Amino acid sequence: MAKYENLTVIIPTLNEAGPIAKLVPEILKAYAGCSIIICDDGSLDGTQKVARSFGKKVKLIDRADARVHGLCASVLEGIDGCGTEFFVVMDGDLQHPPQTVGQLHKSLVLGADAAIASRQNVLDSWPLHRRLISAGAETLGKIRLGSAGYGNVDILSGFFGMRTKEAARLHAQNPDRFALEGYKVLFDFLKLMPWPKVESVPYDFGKRHSGKSKLGARHMLLFIRSLLT
Repeated sequence: MAKYENLTVIIPTLNEAGPIAKLVPEILKAYAGCSIIICDDGSLDGTQKVARSFGKKVKLIDRADARVHGLCASVLEGIDGCGTEFFVVMDGDLQHPPQTVGQLHKSLVLGADAAIASRQNVLDSWPLHRRLISAGAETLGKIRLGSAGYGNVDILSGFFGMRTKEAARLHAQNPDRFALEGYKVLFDFLKLMPWPKVESVPYDFGKRHSGKSKLGARHMLLFIRSLLT
């Protein structure tokens, strides 16, 4: 078996045609044998057309008519469609560097329950209020996780990997504890994993190449719900 045949890269998208046209070829070149699933939440900019242009190399999940829209729901549907031992979730906007995927995969192969890409430097120009919100949410999240001891791990990262069967099991047994419309699906997994072996991989969070952040007040409320469930 080729080195990466046991890996699927799951990319949740919403109006990211330009970035994924650059991202997907980089992943296919760097990780020969891996699978890619693009979970599109109803893009109107041609994202699905770009995904289909890669042919059998990429599986497209069209969520335009999904009952519930949201990044968490997209990721969970991607996991359901994953046929490999491991998966890595990453954004499609080029802020997550493809070279980190290999480091996450290595951590999983060596036995980590969750491999998490933790933001070391934020190269994007976040305004002060965004930084404060992020820091506050991380503090509350680590309090919620309690004695698991996550240290410098980015528990709110959108760039992470797990074992497919374990993630599917956690979701199947606890469907009501996932904020489907929210953005912090990793946190929803971590709160269901007692004493997990977590590996943190530092990376530089890149600049956004197109579009704008989709984070809004509703997503903050959904995170508060995740804290309480």
